[in-house]
Amino acid sequence: MNRAIPLFVAIAAFGGGLAFLALKTSPEETIPRLSDPAETIGLPDETTRSEAASEDAPRPTTLATIQDVPRSATTRGGAARYWEVIPMNALGQRIDSAVVTATPADELEGAAAALEATGRTRWTSVPAGTWSLKVEVEGEPTWTREVLVEADDALRTPVYVGNELRITGEVRDSNGAPLPRNTPVFLLPKGAQHPTEEELQRDVKTGIQGTTDGAIAVQTDAAGRFKTRLPEAGEYRISVGTPRGNDAVRWTQPTGVELTYGGPDHVITTVPARAEMTVRFAGPKEERPTAMSAYIFDAERAAMMQAQTQARNVRSDQPAQTLEEAQRAAKEAALEAAGEGKTGKNGGAGRNGSAGRNGGKGGQRGGTARTMSEENAKMQNADFDSMEGSGQGGDTRVPLFEPGWRSIGSRSVDANGEVVFNDLPTNKDLRFLFVRGAERIATPAPIRMRKEQRAIGSVVLPPPTLEPGFHQNALATLQLKDRPEDPEAPQLKVGVEWKVAGQ
Repeated sequence: MNRAIPLFVAIAAFGGGLAFLALKTSPEETIPRLSDPAETIGLPDETTRSEAASEDAPRPTTLATIQDVPRSATTRGGAARYWEVIPMNALGQRIDSAVVTATPADELEGAAAALEATGRTRWTSVPAGTWSLKVEVEGEPTWTREVLVEADDALRTPVYVGNELRITGEVRDSNGAPLPRNTPVFLLPKGAQHPTEEELQRDVKTGIQGTTDGAIAVQTDAAGRFKTRLPEAGEYRISVGTPRGNDAVRWTQPTGVELTYGGPDHVITTVPARAEMTVRFAGPKEERPTAMSAYIFDAERAAMMQAQTQARNVRSDQPAQTLEEAQRAAKEAALEAAGEGKTGKNGGAGRNGSAGRNGGKGGQRGGTARTMSEENAKMQNADFDSMEGSGQGGDTRVPLFEPGWRSIGSRSVDANGEVVFNDLPTNKDLRFLFVRGAERIATPAPIRMRKEQRAIGSVVLPPPTLEPGFHQNALATLQLKDRPEDPEAPQLKVGVEWKVAGQ
């Protein structure tokens, strides 16, 4: 009996301790609290590598290539694992003197009135919600941004402090297709217009191309994306297309958008879709020709190129050429490049049996088929107003087109016997040429594409020539009809959308 009493007392004491602990812990103290900035600034939080793969990453002085940690899309109401703010200058170097302040933009449970720190900053257990972030550096513009912090987030916010604005963007048409590589894009400050080619110049210090009125010029990559830097904040418009004087401007934003330090820095530009044509040869799929090339010609192209040549001649004090002289010079250069001029190059065979430039033996053109590179050189660089040749039997070909037509694009026929020409100019006369072996087959009359038209051009070719090596001109028929609309195809609204990159 005496032994049972101490055992009973021990059990009672243990149970009382558990009850005391249960009463001491209140629901309020289970809410995640904001860590003391003074204790967490610049220090990693207590997470494993599997929880945050970037925790073991080196922390160099230069962070120009830093990437955002992928966002974790979770419901609001909890707290982020951490939020890191990294003030940097234009070179990507950390600014340790930067004053960083984060203020809750709305009522956040468990949030302090404001978070303050200096330099590179990391806060842990930050309540989810919208925060107003401000970064101040003496002598530099103040950087401000609304930042959404989500529960369980591992958020990193790079901040570039200085006069320059880093801008990224993408350009697509209203069908959702990215614009081709090297499409010119201009960011126009207030009062600036889409520039001419003569107005473009490159800053020798920064390497950025622009104009005297402050327009910044960039080009898209294969995915329609671009990036650049603006010299300062202000009102800007987006304008897409080649410089004025070369071709019609594709699209210009009618009104500008005020860009600020810390504001939206990524722009999605949607321009009207240009015409697209699928050239489809007649007949069953398995019988359609595939070993062919197709070329498209624009009557205005030659006049445009002549205007450019004249302008360059004036700037360089060279004597101006007439249109006929320019066309003849271009044609002679193309024929010489193809090895078919009056004199062959480096001793090669001449076109009609004449001697090569360096003493090579002449050769008869006869049945020798031209290579694709030779054909491409002629198609791209020479107009077709007077391309005549001699084949077997003294073949003399009449001009395919009237003077002034010049190639603006070429494609090879695909395995389905089709050729797709996209980004075509509208309301301009267009002609087609098909090269089948030694034959040049042209469309007899021009066609015109409407704005944003998507069409199918059904082509009927004449039968192949029966005489090997006989070079002839022939005509094809082309019937144009609109492609049936795809109800699931995206039709995007023309305009611009600015947002913060990564959000």
